[in-house]
Amino acid sequence: MRMSSATNARTMIASLVRLFPAELNVISLQCPTDKSLIILTIILNSLCFDTILRYRLGGMAVDYHVTQQLPIFHYLKLNEMLIENLLNFTLSLNCAHPLFAPEWFKFHFQTTNKKWESLWAITPHERLRLRCILDAIIAELYGLNYEDFSWILKDCAYQTEHLRVIKKTLDPKGFWRVDQTEPPELRHTVLALKAFSDLKKMGLEKFCALNGGDGWMIPETLTYAVRSDGTVEFDTPDGITVPVRERLGPRFLDWQLEGTVEESWAECERHARAILGDEEFERMMNGGDEVSQVMRKAEGQQNLKGGQMRLF
Repeated sequence: MRMSSATNARTMIASLVRLFPAELNVISLQCPTDKSLIILTIILNSLCFDTILRYRLGGMAVDYHVTQQLPIFHYLKLNEMLIENLLNFTLSLNCAHPLFAPEWFKFHFQTTNKKWESLWAITPHERLRLRCILDAIIAELYGLNYEDFSWILKDCAYQTEHLRVIKKTLDPKGFWRVDQTEPPELRHTVLALKAFSDLKKMGLEKFCALNGGDGWMIPETLTYAVRSDGTVEFDTPDGITVPVRERLGPRFLDWQLEGTVEESWAECERHARAILGDEEFERMMNGGDEVSQVMRKAEGQQNLKGGQMRLF
Protein backbone atom coordinates (compact mmCIF):
# COMPACT_ATOMS: atom_id res chain seq x y z
CA MET A 1 0.00 0.00 0.00
CA ARG A 2 1.68 3.19 -1.23
CA MET A 3 -0.23 5.85 0.73
CA SER A 4 0.47 5.45 4.43
CA SER A 5 1.75 7.29 7.48
CA ALA A 6 4.27 6.80 10.27
CA THR A 7 1.49 7.48 12.77
CA ASN A 8 -0.99 4.89 11.51
CA ALA A 9 -1.50 1.69 13.49
CA ARG A 10 0.76 0.08 10.86
CA THR A 11 2.76 1.78 8.11
CA MET A 12 3.77 -1.08 5.80
CA ILE A 13 0.93 -3.27 4.57
CA ALA A 14 1.93 -5.88 1.98
CA SER A 15 0.47 -9.09 0.61
CA LEU A 16 1.06 -11.68 -2.08
CA VAL A 17 -1.06 -11.16 -5.18
CA ARG A 18 -1.19 -12.63 -8.63
CA LEU A 19 -1.22 -10.76 -11.93
CA PHE A 20 -4.18 -8.53 -11.26
CA PRO A 21 -4.50 -4.94 -12.46
CA ALA A 22 -3.56 -2.40 -9.79
CA GLU A 23 -3.87 1.36 -9.58
CA LEU A 24 -1.01 3.67 -8.66
CA ASN A 25 -1.51 3.44 -4.89
CA VAL A 26 -0.65 -0.26 -4.98
CA ILE A 27 3.08 -0.67 -5.61
CA SER A 28 4.21 -4.03 -7.00
CA LEU A 29 7.46 -5.66 -5.92
CA GLN A 30 9.00 -8.50 -7.89
CA CYS A 31 11.65 -11.05 -6.94
CA PRO A 32 13.53 -13.55 -9.13
CA THR A 33 12.17 -16.61 -7.29
CA ASP A 34 8.95 -17.73 -5.63
CA LYS A 35 10.65 -18.31 -2.28
CA SER A 36 12.25 -14.89 -2.08
CA LEU A 37 8.96 -13.22 -2.99
CA ILE A 38 7.04 -15.13 -0.32
CA ILE A 39 9.63 -14.48 2.40
CA LEU A 40 9.86 -10.81 1.39
CA THR A 41 6.15 -10.49 2.14
CA ILE A 42 6.50 -11.50 5.77
CA ILE A 43 9.63 -9.40 6.32
CA LEU A 44 7.82 -6.32 5.03
CA ASN A 45 4.86 -7.03 7.34
CA SER A 46 6.99 -7.58 10.44
CA LEU A 47 6.94 -5.21 13.38
CA CYS A 48 10.72 -4.85 13.15
CA PHE A 49 10.69 -3.71 9.53
CA ASP A 50 7.74 -1.44 10.20
CA THR A 51 9.69 0.23 13.03
CA ILE A 52 12.59 1.05 10.71
CA LEU A 53 10.21 2.36 8.06
CA ARG A 54 8.26 4.53 10.49
CA TYR A 55 11.37 6.43 11.52
CA ARG A 56 12.48 6.92 7.89
CA LEU A 57 9.13 7.96 6.48
CA GLY A 58 8.67 11.72 6.49
CA GLY A 59 5.73 12.01 4.13
CA MET A 60 2.67 9.99 3.15
CA ALA A 61 4.08 7.83 0.34
CA VAL A 62 5.96 4.54 0.80
CA ASP A 63 7.93 4.87 -2.42
CA TYR A 64 11.04 3.11 -3.69
CA HIS A 65 13.41 5.89 -2.62
CA VAL A 66 12.32 5.10 0.96
CA THR A 67 12.23 1.29 0.86
CA GLN A 68 15.49 0.85 -1.05
CA GLN A 69 17.41 2.20 1.97
CA LEU A 70 15.94 -0.28 4.43
CA PRO A 71 17.50 -3.61 5.53
CA ILE A 72 15.72 -6.63 4.09
CA PHE A 73 17.39 -9.89 2.98
CA HIS A 74 21.04 -8.98 3.09
CA TYR A 75 20.94 -8.27 6.82
CA LEU A 76 19.25 -11.54 7.77
CA LYS A 77 20.95 -14.89 8.28
CA LEU A 78 18.60 -17.37 6.62
CA ASN A 79 19.31 -21.10 6.51
CA GLU A 80 17.18 -23.76 4.83
CA MET A 81 15.28 -24.61 8.02
CA LEU A 82 14.30 -21.00 8.56
CA ILE A 83 13.39 -20.51 4.92
CA GLU A 84 11.02 -23.47 5.05
CA ASN A 85 9.37 -22.25 8.26
CA LEU A 86 8.95 -18.73 6.95
CA LEU A 87 7.65 -20.10 3.67
CA ASN A 88 5.07 -22.36 5.31
CA PHE A 89 3.72 -19.77 7.72
CA THR A 90 3.60 -17.02 5.09
CA LEU A 91 1.69 -19.22 2.66
CA SER A 92 -0.82 -19.99 5.41
CA LEU A 93 -1.42 -16.30 6.09
CA ASN A 94 -1.29 -14.90 2.55
CA CYS A 95 -2.51 -17.74 0.34
CA ALA A 96 -5.68 -19.02 2.00
CA HIS A 97 -7.55 -19.31 -1.30
CA PRO A 98 -7.72 -21.69 -4.29
CA LEU A 99 -6.18 -18.92 -6.42
CA PHE A 100 -2.81 -19.82 -4.88
CA ALA A 101 -3.11 -23.54 -5.58
CA PRO A 102 0.07 -23.55 -7.75
CA GLU A 103 2.23 -22.31 -4.87
CA TRP A 104 0.66 -24.74 -2.42
CA PHE A 105 1.07 -27.71 -4.75
CA LYS A 106 4.65 -26.82 -5.60
CA PHE A 107 5.87 -26.37 -2.04
CA HIS A 108 3.69 -28.69 0.02
CA PHE A 109 2.28 -31.59 -1.96
CA GLN A 110 5.19 -33.93 -1.24
CA THR A 111 6.15 -32.55 2.19
CA THR A 112 2.98 -32.70 4.27
CA ASN A 113 0.41 -35.19 5.50
CA LYS A 114 -2.14 -32.49 6.26
CA LYS A 115 -5.14 -31.40 4.26
CA TRP A 116 -4.59 -28.46 1.95
CA GLU A 117 -7.41 -26.42 3.49
CA SER A 118 -6.20 -27.13 7.03
CA LEU A 119 -3.03 -25.21 6.19
CA TRP A 120 -5.03 -22.04 5.53
CA ALA A 121 -4.92 -19.52 8.38
CA ILE A 122 -8.52 -18.31 8.29
CA THR A 123 -9.68 -17.96 11.89
CA PRO A 124 -8.66 -14.98 14.06
CA HIS A 125 -6.94 -17.43 16.44
CA GLU A 126 -4.71 -19.03 13.81
CA ARG A 127 -3.90 -15.79 12.02
CA LEU A 128 -2.88 -14.13 15.28
CA ARG A 129 -0.77 -17.14 16.29
CA LEU A 130 1.18 -17.23 13.02
CA ARG A 131 1.70 -13.47 12.94
CA CYS A 132 3.17 -13.62 16.44
CA ILE A 133 5.47 -16.50 15.47
CA LEU A 134 6.73 -14.66 12.41
CA ASP A 135 7.29 -11.40 14.26
CA ALA A 136 9.31 -13.29 16.89
CA ILE A 137 11.44 -15.04 14.23
CA ILE A 138 12.09 -11.83 12.29
CA ALA A 139 13.05 -10.00 15.51
CA GLU A 140 15.56 -12.75 16.23
CA LEU A 141 16.95 -12.60 12.70
CA TYR A 142 17.41 -8.85 13.01
CA GLY A 143 19.53 -9.52 16.09
CA LEU A 144 17.25 -7.98 18.71
CA ASN A 145 17.32 -8.97 22.38
CA TYR A 146 14.24 -8.96 24.59
CA GLU A 147 14.88 -5.44 25.86
CA ASP A 148 15.10 -4.15 22.27
CA PHE A 149 11.82 -5.71 21.18
CA SER A 150 9.99 -4.76 24.38
CA TRP A 151 11.09 -1.14 23.81
CA ILE A 152 9.75 -1.22 20.24
CA LEU A 153 6.44 -2.47 21.69
CA LYS A 154 6.33 -0.24 24.76
CA ASP A 155 2.98 1.26 25.77
CA CYS A 156 1.17 -1.63 24.04
CA ALA A 157 -0.06 -3.35 27.22
CA TYR A 158 -2.03 -0.56 28.85
CA GLN A 159 -5.72 -1.17 29.39
CA THR A 160 -8.00 0.46 26.81
CA GLU A 161 -9.47 2.92 29.31
CA HIS A 162 -6.00 4.05 30.37
CA LEU A 163 -4.89 4.42 26.75
CA ARG A 164 -7.73 6.83 26.08
CA VAL A 165 -6.49 9.04 28.90
CA ILE A 166 -2.75 9.03 28.12
CA LYS A 167 -2.57 8.55 24.34
CA LYS A 168 -1.65 12.19 23.67
CA THR A 169 1.49 11.68 25.77
CA LEU A 170 2.63 8.51 23.96
CA ASP A 171 5.07 8.19 21.07
CA PRO A 172 3.01 9.06 17.97
CA LYS A 173 5.00 6.47 15.98
CA GLY A 174 4.52 3.72 18.57
CA PHE A 175 2.49 0.56 18.01
CA TRP A 176 0.09 1.19 20.91
CA ARG A 177 -2.72 1.78 18.38
CA VAL A 178 -2.59 -1.87 17.24
CA ASP A 179 -5.63 -3.71 18.65
CA GLN A 180 -6.09 -0.91 21.18
CA THR A 181 -9.77 -1.76 21.64
CA GLU A 182 -8.87 -5.34 22.68
CA PRO A 183 -7.72 -6.35 26.17
CA PRO A 184 -3.89 -6.23 26.33
CA GLU A 185 -3.51 -10.01 26.56
CA LEU A 186 -5.34 -10.46 23.23
CA ARG A 187 -3.33 -7.89 21.26
CA HIS A 188 -0.98 -8.87 18.47
CA THR A 189 1.80 -6.73 19.94
CA VAL A 190 1.70 -8.23 23.43
CA LEU A 191 1.45 -11.82 22.21
CA ALA A 192 4.25 -11.27 19.67
CA LEU A 193 6.43 -10.09 22.54
CA LYS A 194 5.46 -13.18 24.55
CA ALA A 195 6.37 -15.42 21.60
CA PHE A 196 9.73 -13.66 21.34
CA SER A 197 10.30 -14.08 25.08
CA ASP A 198 9.72 -17.83 24.74
CA LEU A 199 11.98 -17.97 21.67
CA LYS A 200 14.84 -16.35 23.58
CA LYS A 201 14.52 -18.94 26.34
CA MET A 202 14.66 -22.01 24.10
CA GLY A 203 16.49 -20.86 20.97
CA LEU A 204 15.30 -20.35 17.42
CA GLU A 205 15.57 -23.94 16.21
CA LYS A 206 13.54 -25.42 19.09
CA PHE A 207 11.02 -22.59 18.81
CA CYS A 208 10.38 -23.40 15.14
CA ALA A 209 10.11 -27.13 15.84
CA LEU A 210 7.51 -26.84 18.61
CA ASN A 211 4.36 -28.97 18.38
CA GLY A 212 5.61 -31.17 15.57
CA GLY A 213 6.52 -28.23 13.37
CA ASP A 214 3.25 -26.34 13.87
CA GLY A 215 5.21 -23.85 15.94
CA TRP A 216 4.51 -21.86 19.08
CA MET A 217 1.00 -21.91 20.50
CA ILE A 218 -0.82 -19.04 22.16
CA PRO A 219 -0.65 -19.76 25.92
CA GLU A 220 -3.64 -20.88 27.97
CA THR A 221 -2.94 -18.04 30.41
CA LEU A 222 -0.67 -15.02 30.39
CA THR A 223 1.06 -13.49 33.40
CA TYR A 224 2.45 -10.03 32.73
CA ALA A 225 3.26 -6.69 34.32
CA VAL A 226 3.64 -3.24 32.76
CA ARG A 227 6.68 -1.34 34.00
CA SER A 228 6.94 2.41 34.60
CA ASP A 229 8.56 2.96 31.19
CA GLY A 230 5.71 1.19 29.38
CA THR A 231 7.60 -2.04 28.66
CA VAL A 232 6.23 -5.47 29.54
CA GLU A 233 7.62 -8.34 31.59
CA PHE A 234 6.16 -11.83 31.62
CA ASP A 235 5.88 -14.49 34.34
CA THR A 236 6.74 -12.08 37.12
CA PRO A 237 5.51 -12.53 40.73
CA ASP A 238 3.85 -9.10 40.70
CA GLY A 239 2.08 -9.68 37.35
CA ILE A 240 -1.58 -10.32 36.69
CA THR A 241 -2.67 -13.69 35.27
CA VAL A 242 -5.47 -13.83 32.72
CA PRO A 243 -6.86 -16.54 30.40
CA VAL A 244 -6.03 -16.13 26.71
CA ARG A 245 -6.35 -19.13 24.39
CA GLU A 246 -9.95 -20.05 25.15
CA ARG A 247 -11.08 -16.50 24.40
CA LEU A 248 -9.75 -16.60 20.82
CA GLY A 249 -12.01 -19.37 19.57
CA PRO A 250 -10.95 -22.43 17.52
CA ARG A 251 -7.86 -22.57 15.31
CA PHE A 252 -9.78 -24.19 12.43
CA LEU A 253 -13.25 -24.14 10.96
CA ASP A 254 -15.03 -27.51 10.75
CA TRP A 255 -14.88 -27.71 6.93
CA GLN A 256 -11.10 -27.28 6.98
CA LEU A 257 -10.74 -30.67 8.68
CA GLU A 258 -13.35 -32.62 6.73
CA GLY A 259 -12.46 -35.14 4.01
CA THR A 260 -9.19 -36.93 3.32
CA VAL A 261 -5.70 -35.66 2.67
CA GLU A 262 -5.63 -37.32 -0.76
CA GLU A 263 -8.92 -35.72 -1.87
CA SER A 264 -7.73 -32.34 -0.64
CA TRP A 265 -4.47 -32.34 -2.62
CA ALA A 266 -6.20 -33.75 -5.70
CA GLU A 267 -8.47 -30.71 -5.59
CA CYS A 268 -5.41 -28.47 -5.18
CA GLU A 269 -3.87 -30.00 -8.30
CA ARG A 270 -7.06 -29.45 -10.30
CA HIS A 271 -7.07 -25.77 -9.33
CA ALA A 272 -3.37 -25.40 -10.13
CA ARG A 273 -3.77 -26.96 -13.57
CA ALA A 274 -6.80 -24.78 -14.31
CA ILE A 275 -4.88 -21.63 -13.37
CA LEU A 276 -1.60 -22.42 -15.13
CA GLY A 277 -2.58 -24.78 -17.89
CA ASP A 278 -1.13 -28.28 -18.19
CA GLU A 279 2.09 -27.20 -19.91
CA GLU A 280 2.96 -24.51 -17.36
CA PHE A 281 1.97 -26.81 -14.50
CA GLU A 282 4.34 -29.54 -15.66
CA ARG A 283 7.13 -26.99 -16.09
CA MET A 284 6.57 -25.80 -12.52
CA MET A 285 6.66 -29.33 -11.13
CA ASN A 286 9.85 -30.06 -13.09
CA GLY A 287 11.71 -27.27 -11.35
CA GLY A 288 10.64 -24.16 -13.21
CA ASP A 289 9.90 -21.04 -11.17
CA GLU A 290 6.30 -20.55 -12.22
CA VAL A 291 5.62 -17.16 -10.66
CA SER A 292 8.70 -15.54 -12.16
CA GLN A 293 8.14 -17.13 -15.57
CA VAL A 294 4.53 -16.01 -15.75
CA MET A 295 5.49 -12.50 -14.61
CA ARG A 296 8.19 -12.25 -17.26
CA LYS A 297 5.78 -13.49 -19.90
CA ALA A 298 3.17 -10.96 -18.80
CA GLU A 299 5.70 -8.14 -18.88
CA GLY A 300 6.32 -8.84 -22.55
CA GLN A 301 2.60 -8.71 -23.31
CA GLN A 302 1.52 -5.72 -21.23
CA ASN A 303 2.60 -2.14 -20.86
CA LEU A 304 2.91 -2.03 -17.08
CA LYS A 305 2.88 1.53 -15.85
CA GLY A 306 3.59 3.29 -12.59
CA GLY A 307 4.64 2.11 -9.18
CA GLN A 308 6.39 -1.09 -10.19
CA MET A 309 9.68 -1.87 -8.45
CA ARG A 310 12.10 -4.72 -8.92
CA LEU A 311 14.16 -5.90 -5.96
CA PHE A 312 17.24 -8.11 -5.74
